[in-house]
Amino acid sequence: MINNTICAQKFGKSVYAGAANLKKHVKEINDLNVFPIPDGDTGDNMLLTMIGGTSVLNDSFTSMAKISEAISNGMLMGARGNSGVILSQFFDGISKGFENIEEANVFDFANAFKNGVKKAYQSVSDPKEGT
Repeated sequence: MINNTICAQKFGKSVYAGAANLKKHVKEINDLNVFPIPDGDTGDNMLLTMIGGTSVLNDSFTSMAKISEAISNGMLMGARGNSGVILSQFFDGISKGFENIEEANVFDFANAFKNGVKKAYQSVSDPKEGT
């Protein structure tokens, strides 16, 4: 039988993998940033924020609720620049979407990520696509 859920440890590993992939593309992301000014540090700020989230991970987390909350808090504490703060707010929304969830199914993920997008948009006073 196929298990159609993801546990806390697999979610943590996916966040680590996301941070590793981001690290490979930091320069590209830095070069993309042109709004509101081409400051060239968006990728760096996002990576430092992701590192804040991954630094809190260990094998003790047994629920999606607890691990996503820890990741969110770590990112908030490690957030750098506007892009980092927005990314941390995205993960805060994901965390709220996983409240009271032990293992997540596809519908839980869709709900959590939708919540993350909503929270990220709410964190910016006048959001612009592409920033």
